[in-house]
Amino acid sequence: MKKYLFIAVAMLGSVTIVNAQTVTKRVVEKTNKGDSKTHYNYLLLDAVNYSDAAYSRYEKLVQDVWDKKSNANLTKNRIETLEEIDKYLTTVKETPIYKGGESYQLAVLAYLSAVKDKVIALEHLGTLGDDANTDAIVYNKASAKFTDISNEAIDLRNNVRDKKSEYEKTFYIQK
Repeated sequence: MKKYLFIAVAMLGSVTIVNAQTVTKRVVEKTNKGDSKTHYNYLLLDAVNYSDAAYSRYEKLVQDVWDKKSNANLTKNRIETLEEIDKYLTTVKETPIYKGGESYQLAVLAYLSAVKDKVIALEHLGTLGDDANTDAIVYNKASAKFTDISNEAIDLRNNVRDKKSEYEKTFYIQK
């Protein structure tokens, strides 16, 4: 009896998580007005999280190509990933800034641009890594460039966290 109850609860939990992710994505795409501080905060966070997810999918694809599990075209997939990130960049740019969110928005825009740079650098590194005849010096230079871009993106992500924290701590008294 306990086994069936556990299975039922586990299935219900997994369905709930998948449904919540889908609903969140639809809400962000449907209403990008930023008509409240909380909504604006979540809109920016969702843009960051969805961009990170797009990058992670591309990173996994590059790893699959390196492991010979996939024969995907890295350039074509890079373009699709960049278009997806551009969609989030555009959403953040076009959303009216809610009170006091200017620096937060700028931090998010800088981070999303860094994610785009990371995708471009990863595509170059992935192409070099997939070719067995690649010169080691060229590969090492590309790897160092990718590491530098990744470190910059980490710094920008930390800046987003700081700006988010500052933004959440501010409040306005309405008269």
